[in-house]
Amino acid sequence: MNVNFMPGNYLAASGGGTAAMESFGALDASFVDADGAPLNLASGVNATVRIAPSSRTDTLPTSVPLFFYNTATGLWVEEGAATLQGTAPNQYYEGTVTHFTTWNADQVYNTVQIKGCVQDAEGQRIAGALVSSEGKSYSGSGSALTNGNGEFSVPAKRGGAAFVLASRGAELSNAVSANPSDQDTTIDGCLKLTRAAVSIKLTWGEKPYDIDAHTLGANVGEHIYFAGKGSLAVAPFVNLDVDDISSFGPEYTTFAKLARNRTYRFYVVNYSDTYNPGQTGSPVRVELSNRGAQAVFSPPAGETTDTRYWHVFDLRTDDNCNGTVVPVQQFRADAPPQVNTDANAQYCS
Repeated sequence: MNVNFMPGNYLAASGGGTAAMESFGALDASFVDADGAPLNLASGVNATVRIAPSSRTDTLPTSVPLFFYNTATGLWVEEGAATLQGTAPNQYYEGTVTHFTTWNADQVYNTVQIKGCVQDAEGQRIAGALVSSEGKSYSGSGSALTNGNGEFSVPAKRGGAAFVLASRGAELSNAVSANPSDQDTTIDGCLKLTRAAVSIKLTWGEKPYDIDAHTLGANVGEHIYFAGKGSLAVAPFVNLDVDDISSFGPEYTTFAKLARNRTYRFYVVNYSDTYNPGQTGSPVRVELSNRGAQAVFSPPAGETTDTRYWHVFDLRTDDNCNGTVVPVQQFRADAPPQVNTDANAQYCS
C-alpha cells in the first residue's frame, strides 16, 4: 500500500486533538448523476461497503473501526466498524456506512518519537526542513519540521519498523531505517540533504515478495543494488538507503552527486521470480524525484515468465550535471547492459 495515496497525513480527530493511525485498506465511494452532480445516500438509508485489505502488517485484525475523511478539517473521523470476511487471499473488510465518501479501515496506534538532525551538504544544520516517517511494518506516516538547531522529533508506531527522510524545497536527504522500539529513539548521524536532489522510491504489493532496485552508475562497473549498496560520500555517490525483502517495500535510492555527461541506468528485478502476480499485477511503482520534478512509472506491457528485468529509465546528464529522464519502459530476459565505458567520471561539487 502506498501511504502517499491517502489524504490527511494519517491523522484522526481524537478528543479535541489528533491521533496517528494506520490503514488496513481504503475505498473512495463517490458517485455522480448524468450531469455530474454528486450523489449520496438518502437520510436514514445505509449501505454496505467492502474494502480490500492492503497493509504492510503481517497480521490483519479481525475487526477495525471505519474512518471517513473530513475535507473541511483535513482529519479522519471514526464512524462505525468493519469486520474481516472471506478466506485468504480473497478477504475483505465489510461494514455499514451512512454516506458516500473516502472510507478507511483503520486503527489509532500509540506512538514513539524518532529523533535526529538534518544538515546540508556542507554539514550545516538546517532549520525548517520537512522530515517524514513512513512505516515499513505498518501502513502509516508522520511528519515534523526541524527546529532552529536542525533537530527533529517525528512520530512513528510504537513497536513498528519505519524509515525517515528529509526534504527542503527540491533538496532531498538519504533515507534511514528505524528499528521497532517501544521507546523514543535517536538515529545515528544527521540526515544529509544532497545537491543532486535525485531519489528513487520503489514500492510494490504483497507479491512478489522480493522486488529489487538496481542502478548503474557513472563509471563502468558501478552497480548499486542489495549486494553493493554504494556510497554517498565517495564514488559512485549513489546509495541504496533502504532495502526490503518481504513485500511492499519501499526501497530508496539516493544520489549525492551527479557526474557530467554520463548516463545512469535504473531497472527493477523480480528477485522472487514468481508471476502470480508478477510486476504488472503486483503492481510495482517507481517514483523518481529529479530536482523537484516528479515522475511515476508503472510496468509496461510485455511481461512474461521469462522477463524478470524491467528497464525503467535512463538519466542523462549535461555539462552542468543537470539530469534528463529518458523513459525506456521495457521488460527484458536479461539485465540491461552497462552504458558508460570508462572510469573517468567528473562530478559536479
